[in-house]
Amino acid sequence: MRNGYLLVVDENFAPVAKTQHSKTGKEITVIKFSPDDTMCAVGGNDGRVKIYDVKSKFRKAIVIKKNTLAVIHLDFSIDG
Repeated sequence: MRNGYLLVVDENFAPVAKTQHSKTGKEITVIKFSPDDTMCAVGGNDGRVKIYDVKSKFRKAIVIKKNTLAVIHLDFSIDG
C-alpha cells in the first residue's frame, strides 16, 4: 500500500490482517510468500525487509535487513 500499511484479504476480499510495515509511511514495493505459505516477506521504499508469520495473522515480524535503497525484489529458496 502507498502509506506503508500492509492489508491482507482472503479470497472473498474480507480483511484478514492490517499491519504497519513502514513507520515513515513509505510505499511497500514487493511482497513474496514462502513456498509453503507460512511466511511473507515484504520490502519497501524505506529499505526495510520484514518477514511476517502468516499463522499469527501477520502480527509477528522480524526485520532481517535495513538497506539504504528501496527493496525491489525478494525471493525464497525452494525449501523456504
